[in-house]
Order: sequence, then structure tokens, then C-alpha cells
Amino acid sequence: MHLKFLVPIATFAGVTVLALTGCTAPSDGAARDDGEHRVSIVYSAWVDGGDVKSVEYTHNTPADGALGQVDQPGTPTWSLTATVLHDRALTVTPTEGGIAHCLISSPSSKVVLAVKQGEAGAKATCDATITK
Repeated sequence: MHLKFLVPIATFAGVTVLALTGCTAPSDGAARDDGEHRVSIVYSAWVDGGDVKSVEYTHNTPADGALGQVDQPGTPTWSLTATVLHDRALTVTPTEGGIAHCLISSPSSKVVLAVKQGEAGAKATCDATITK
């Protein structure tokens, strides 16, 4: 989806829910790199009815291009901006009974790469494709 802007539509437990507006889908749903095989992305996680217990995501290192990271924010929302070289994944674990959501987007190319909602108490995983 090509993301043009976000519009706040509601607030739950202090978390503002945003609606995607002005979106169109690219032909293959993938983000394009900058010619040097790098893409700026934003990992986003939030939980309805609980907190983000943990997030697992891949992040670049100079040696091998990817490194698994784990954060334990303990808050209803979490996000991270990164420049990446390869396909990426984000897994969100909610606190008990919470509904996990994940989103990977590329603001530079205005593309939503992946978005998913899990079941109550279950993990949600988003996978993003970066094309060369």
C-alpha cells in the first residue's frame, strides 16, 4: 500500500488508533531499495487490552547484514526506525489476554510492507519484503 497520511480515528487506553487514508497497493507489495540496497523502515507494535510484553525484530549489522533483537517495552505501544538491507520480520508478544498488532512501513517510499493482528494472548508476526 502506498501510504499518503494517517488520520486519528479513536483513542483506547491512551493509545490513538490511526486509519490509513489515500492508500494504493503497489503491483507486488514490496518496498524498493535506494540503489545501495538500503531501505528506511519503521517497525510498529501495539496491544489492545494490555501491553507489549516483547518484540523480536531483525536489524542490520556491518558483519552479516542482519541481527535478531529482542526488546521488552512493557508499554501499550513500541516503535523503531531503522535502515535495512534485507527482508525483515517483527514479532509482537502481548501480555496475557492482550491483542497484539504489528506493522512494518517504509516512510521514504510511502509503503506499508506488512500489517497483522493476532488473537487474544497470541503473538502477531509481520514479514516484509525488500526488493533489489
